[in-house]
This record gives sequence, C-alpha cells and structure tokens, in this order.
Amino acid sequence: MVMSSGSTVAYLSRHMRRMTANGQAFSSSRLRGQVRVTVTGVIQGILYMGCAAWTSYTYLSHTVLQTIFSEDIYITVANLYMLGTTFNLGVGQAVFRQRAADIWLRATKVQKSEQGG
Repeated sequence: MVMSSGSTVAYLSRHMRRMTANGQAFSSSRLRGQVRVTVTGVIQGILYMGCAAWTSYTYLSHTVLQTIFSEDIYITVANLYMLGTTFNLGVGQAVFRQRAADIWLRATKVQKSEQGG
C-alpha cells in the first residue's frame, strides 16, 4: 500500500513537471484533480503505514517482550484506520458527485438552449 501510494505520487509529480516543461498549460480543474489524487494517495499511505507499524510493534513486543495489550487498544487502532480510510475515500466521492452534478446541469442547459433556439 505504501509503495502504491508512493508510486502514484512519483508518477503524478513527473507527469506534471513534464507537462510544464513541454509548455502545456494546466487547466485549473485538471491540476486540482491531479493534486487531489496525489494528496489522497499520500494520506492513504500514511494511514496504512501507521496501522502497519502498530501491528508490527505489537507483534514484536508480544513475541520478544511477552507484552500483552488490551483488546480495546487493537480495536481502537483498527477503527481509527477504517475511519480515516472512510473519510479519505468519502472526500473523493463527494468530489465525484459534485462533478457529476455539474455535468448534468451543463447538459440540461445545452438541451434547453437547443430546444429554445
């Protein structure tokens, strides 16, 4: 997951630099879309890395130090990871719904103008 997020960030940053170097102008919506995907990927990678680090820590402390954590702590960490992922994906979905609504409104305006004119 961390490698996937890192690869996405690296690809999009190279892509944006190439576009700028070739003299292609970003439309503001296109740039915002690429930045949003990059930020979402980074956040998801951080969430995963935190959960994976916690899992590794608890495993090693249990096997090496014979430490036992409360089940409540495990459940809390898992729930925080799921909550963060849900919010992260929800932001992307909200943007998707907003764009779909904008396209629908434009299509109805075009249809009304064609019928009226």
